Amino acid sequence: MRIARLLSLIVLMTPAAAPAYAQDDIGFSPVKPHSIVVAPFTDAQVTSLLTTLDTMSGKQKDPEKWAKDASIHFWRLMNRLQTGQLSEAQRDQVLKHFDRVEQAHPSEKAFLDQQRDMVRTKMIGLVAPDIVGKDYDNATFKLSDYRGKVVVLYFTGEWCGPCRSEYPYQRLMLEVHKSKPFAIVGVNSDGKVDVATRKA
Repeated sequence: MRIARLLSLIVLMTPAAAPAYAQDDIGFSPVKPHSIVVAPFTDAQVTSLLTTLDTMSGKQKDPEKWAKDASIHFWRLMNRLQTGQLSEAQRDQVLKHFDRVEQAHPSEKAFLDQQRDMVRTKMIGLVAPDIVGKDYDNATFKLSDYRGKVVVLYFTGEWCGPCRSEYPYQRLMLEVHKSKPFAIVGVNSDGKVDVATRKA
């Protein structure tokens, strides 16, 4: 099933342009342009992470229970791999490692394919995979429509109390960055549009 059928998407877009605040309006000097730098992993760090994965997932000797126990260790590995930038050679190292894990656990191919997909498509420095969805007016759009902007991809639902508590901060982000190439794309998991479009 395509993502478009599973999720309702809402796009909160900022106006194209707005006047910049003068220094005396806000009391602070203007923010200097800057960039976020994510440090690359060293080969030793990647090897250490994979060794830890093997140690932790190897504790479960029962092949029927291995995937259930290993899922938390793979989650922790992915969590750590998304704190730095993998080189192409390091990505290949991780993927080959997963191939060896599959040789030991051939019945877990589907699970390991999910892990491979994460490494191939969802690591820092890679182009985000495109998703297609419909907004609340039933208009189809793609994540790639916002290429060139800073995009906050936000997963939410009216059923989620913490999500609802963040709505005012999303509106604040839109206001603060209204003169910049910035967008929030919300992926809503509510089953009915009338629930999802309720004002927060």
